[in-house]
Amino acid sequence: MASLTQNPKTSRWMVRFVWRDGRRKTVRMGTMNKRQAERVKGFIEELVVARWNGSAVTPETELWLKNLPPVIHRRLERAGLANPRRGSESATLGGWARAYIDGRTDLKPGSRLNLEYAMKSLVDCFGAGKQLADFTSADAVTFRTWCKLELAEATVRLRCRMARQLFRAAVLRRIIDANPFAGIACGDFANRERYRYLTRDEAEAILAACPDAEWRAIFALARYGGLRCPSEVLGLRWGDVDFGRGRFIVRATKTEHAGTGVRTVPLFPALAPVLQEAFELAPEGAEFVITRYRSAETNLRQGLRRIAGKAGVALWPRTFANLRASAEADLAEHFPLHVCAQWLGHSPRVALTNYLRARPEDYEKAAGGALQKVSQPGGGALHQVSQQGAERPREEAQTALRAMLENLANSLECEEIGRFDVVTTEPVTVPSV
Repeated sequence: MASLTQNPKTSRWMVRFVWRDGRRKTVRMGTMNKRQAERVKGFIEELVVARWNGSAVTPETELWLKNLPPVIHRRLERAGLANPRRGSESATLGGWARAYIDGRTDLKPGSRLNLEYAMKSLVDCFGAGKQLADFTSADAVTFRTWCKLELAEATVRLRCRMARQLFRAAVLRRIIDANPFAGIACGDFANRERYRYLTRDEAEAILAACPDAEWRAIFALARYGGLRCPSEVLGLRWGDVDFGRGRFIVRATKTEHAGTGVRTVPLFPALAPVLQEAFELAPEGAEFVITRYRSAETNLRQGLRRIAGKAGVALWPRTFANLRASAEADLAEHFPLHVCAQWLGHSPRVALTNYLRARPEDYEKAAGGALQKVSQPGGGALHQVSQQGAERPREEAQTALRAMLENLANSLECEEIGRFDVVTTEPVTVPSV
C-alpha cells in the first residue's frame, strides 16, 4: 500500500502512498537509517488503512504520533493522516477556516464570498484563536443570536449554513468529533414582506424608459423570461437563441453542480420582439446577447432602479429576484407548476416557497367573479347586495336594494315588500309569506 524511497542527493527517506481518490501523496520523514524508515512506513500504512476504513489505530501508533516532532506531525496533517494537535494553528477557528476556503479551488466566486463572510462573522464573534474543539452547540446559538443583531433572517441563515459547512469539513477531517451547528436552523427563508409583483403596465413603462436595446433585453429576460440576473442574463449567447423554433437555452452556473445547469425556455410573446430588436442591433460577430454591460464595474441593480424612477414606477426590494418571481406568477396562471419550475430552473417546492404569491389581479378576479354570480332570491341575494353596497356609493347601493326588493315582491306576489321605504343600507327583514 505504501512505498519507501530515498532521495539519492540528500539521503532522506520518503513514504509514498495512494489516497482514496487516486492521488499519490508523499510524506518526507527526514534523515534516518533504513530500519527506522521501514518502521515509519509501517506506521503510515496503518494510518492510511484507519483513515480509509474509519477504524482505530493501535496504541503503539498513537504513542508514535504523540511523540512526533511538530514539523513531521504537520506533514502528516497535510497528508490527511493526522488530526491537528490542540493549540496548533490549523486547529483554531481562523487557521482552519482560512485553510479550508483556500483549499476549495472548485468553489464559484459567489460561494467563496459567502464562506469568506461567514468566516469573518465567526472570527468577529469568537476570535480567530478559539480552538475548534472548544465549540459547543451553545456557541452556535450564540453566533446565530449575534448575527441577528444586524442582519436579516435570510442572511443569518446563510451565515449559519456556511459555518455549518466549515465545521462539517472539520468533522470529516477528524479535527473535531461533532458539528456544533448541526441543530441550528439554516434552511432557506422567504421574507414575504419583501415580495413585490411588478404588473405588466409597470413593466411596459420601464421598457419604454430603457436607454437602448440591450437594457430592454436585460429587463425583458428577467421580467418575462424569468432569468437570474446577472449570471444567466449575461451568460446568454446568440447561438443559444432559436428564433425559428421559438425557444432558447439557458446555462445556469448556479445549478450546474446538480446536473441541472442547462434548461430550454420558450420565447414568450412579450420577450420575443425585444430579443429580435437586440439581435438586429447587435454588433457583427457578437457572441453574447449583452455586450455593453458586461463589466464587473457595471451595477445593473442601480441602473435598473434609475430607469424605474425615470418611468415613474415605485422602487421595489430584491430588484431582479422580484422580476423573476413576477414572471413565474404570470406563467403559473396558464401552465402547471412543474412546467413553470422547469422553465425557471428550480424545483416546485422552491417555486412555492420563494416565488409564487397571490397577485393584486388575482384578488380582483376572484371578487369580480363572486359579485357577478347570479344568486337565487332569498338570504343569499340580500347578502350579495349588502356586499355590493359596501363597495359602491350609498345612493347606488340603495337603488340596487330597492330594485331587488321590488323584484322579489313581484315574484312572491307580495305587496307588503314592494311598499318598503329604503333609506339605509342596513339589513332588511323580509316578512314571512
